[in-house]
Amino acid sequence: MLALMGYVLFNVGDTIFIYLEIFPKLILVLSALIPSIVLRVRHQSEAVEGALIPMFLLFITMEAFAILPSFYDYYGIYIISYYISTCITRSFMLSAAMSLLFASILNLQSESISKMNIYVLFGIISSIIISFIMPVDEINPQNNVHTIFFTMTVLIIFILADITYFFAFLKNRESYKIKRFLTLFFLSTGQFLIILSNDYITTNIVGMVLSITGALMLCLVSPDGY
Repeated sequence: MLALMGYVLFNVGDTIFIYLEIFPKLILVLSALIPSIVLRVRHQSEAVEGALIPMFLLFITMEAFAILPSFYDYYGIYIISYYISTCITRSFMLSAAMSLLFASILNLQSESISKMNIYVLFGIISSIIISFIMPVDEINPQNNVHTIFFTMTVLIIFILADITYFFAFLKNRESYKIKRFLTLFFLSTGQFLIILSNDYITTNIVGMVLSITGALMLCLVSPDGY
């Protein structure tokens, strides 16, 4: 994925494609990939939540699959069909949302939940199944009822996860709780805007700013054990 983005950036190409498609997705990938590496190097956590946050970041990174069909439109390079790309991107988006929701629940309770790994696995498998059975409209992809339903579902899950993190802060007023809430709020909102912005410049810019802010916070101010 990064190699394809590099190919476009370092070769003469359509500037609209670069600014509306490549650059925002590149920021999205780096905003998730770099913090995940930093967390693995600097922080250690045995809590279940500590394993879910890197998983959340991994799913965000994989959402860049959404860009693949565009290479055919701009360069005539066929990599993957729009249908498959959409299903894969949906599954990663929904899995990211579910991972963050489970992590927020664990953070609120401040303890591991028995059999949580089973719930997480069930959530991811369900996300993949739902994403592949939901119809994909290639003619009117942004405004059909299935896309709207999926978008609202992911948005609601992210909102619930972020609210749960905020409640965790209100529960004991620990400063790192609000840092964690802000960090994951910025990342989840930023990636949501970039992937589902319908290539609007404003939403892409806001999404990139939020993603970069969240990534920097996660790298610099995340407490030990994240």
